[in-house]
Amino acid sequence: IGTERLALLNAENNVKVARADLNRIMNRNVNTPLEVTADIPRLPQELTLDRAEEYALGNQPQFLSAKESYRSSRSNLLVARATWYPTLTFSASRQYNTTLKNEWFTFKGDRGIWAMFVNLSIPVFSSFTRKTANATANVQVRASREAVEQAKNEAMFAVREAYLAYELAQQTTELAT
Repeated sequence: IGTERLALLNAENNVKVARADLNRIMNRNVNTPLEVTADIPRLPQELTLDRAEEYALGNQPQFLSAKESYRSSRSNLLVARATWYPTLTFSASRQYNTTLKNEWFTFKGDRGIWAMFVNLSIPVFSSFTRKTANATANVQVRASREAVEQAKNEAMFAVREAYLAYELAQQTTELAT
């Protein structure tokens, strides 16, 4: 009797762990109650492993976050590369000078002076900060690309694991009946 009670406690514990794991797979709080039925619903015929993987990649938060980090790192790389190029700036100003008190706020055109400036700045030496920033940005792009691939592989594995478990449950149910 003691052995059977221990087996029952182990089985109940396994059920609790399986429910928590199912909630984790469905990206829910692990303490969310689940209603278990004896009838296993069949997936629609149009749901295939490929469609499930496509859906997972469109909705899996870690994969989407990794993709956005990759896009951000590519933008940072473009900014780092832009520091190697010359910059050209234009500016214009108008100065007005008068000593007459009644003309202070009239801004008559006969005493105004226009000035236009063009500035070309060619980076020559920046104590290797540009080269360092460019190398750092390249490393970040490679790392974020790897993170995207890792997140994609994790998502694909989770989908495949769940899909195969579903197929196994269907076959086990058919054999049991």
